[in-house]
Amino acid sequence: MTVLRPGEVEVSADQTRTWAHFSHLSYDDFGRTETLQHWKISKVFESARYFGFSKGMLDLKKIMKPKFTMFVLGMGCTFHQDLWKIPRGMVFPYKVSLEVVDIGRTSVTVFSQLVNKLDGRELATSSCKVVYIDRETRRPVAWPDWMVNKYNQAIQHRSPVHLPKAVPEVSALAYSYQVRVGASDTDINGHTNQGSYVRYCCDAAQAALKAGVLTPFHRDINRYPLKEQEVLYVGESDMGDTLQVLLWQPPDRRDFIHFVIRQTGSGDQSSVIFYSNMTFGLSPIRYSKL
Repeated sequence: MTVLRPGEVEVSADQTRTWAHFSHLSYDDFGRTETLQHWKISKVFESARYFGFSKGMLDLKKIMKPKFTMFVLGMGCTFHQDLWKIPRGMVFPYKVSLEVVDIGRTSVTVFSQLVNKLDGRELATSSCKVVYIDRETRRPVAWPDWMVNKYNQAIQHRSPVHLPKAVPEVSALAYSYQVRVGASDTDINGHTNQGSYVRYCCDAAQAALKAGVLTPFHRDINRYPLKEQEVLYVGESDMGDTLQVLLWQPPDRRDFIHFVIRQTGSGDQSSVIFYSNMTFGLSPIRYSKL
């Protein structure tokens, strides 16, 4: 992802909306099938949050201190099929909007839209809940009262994100895939980056497909257009940790996959650190060159 220049982030007068402008998708956003990698779009939305939060949204420059940071609690995303048909090498400018839609005592929910600037088409959306955290205790901290009062009044479109209420029980038929967290999977917050977990899920799905336990998928999983995704972060991991990715499909939804990631060495629910579900289109995208 290449931002045009640092000045290419717009902030609304009331500081509840931002627009990050990018020149094009990068070569690295595309993978082994020459199509966009599913997990890379979570990084696009992450970049919009980074630029929006760092450029003055919600007076965060005044609030954020070295002792504090923000963690993603969860998100829900929708994707238009045209997004996955974009071929590697196609250059077009795009923007990602960020709008505050809810403020809680310790959290803020933002809604994002990924838009092609050439034709104005919406390609993907994301609703994300972010929690204000003490770096040492790793516990939520209340926002300053003045911030909550000021910006609750400024919110134009209130829409709290609806996250999964709980991690579902893992199926006895779940496929198991193991991964070891590398240094490049971690971020400035001292833990595995939120996008890395999505990548682990995509890698596990491809392994399950090759093992013949995902039906009716028969091509590379990256060729199937992702339609919807829900994500819930319930724990942390770091470099060197060994994780187990468990995935399964409900009997009545062959387009739907559950993913649970947990620390190895313990089979109880307390070891779970991540949950996601993904809904796919069942017609694989054909590879097409420019």
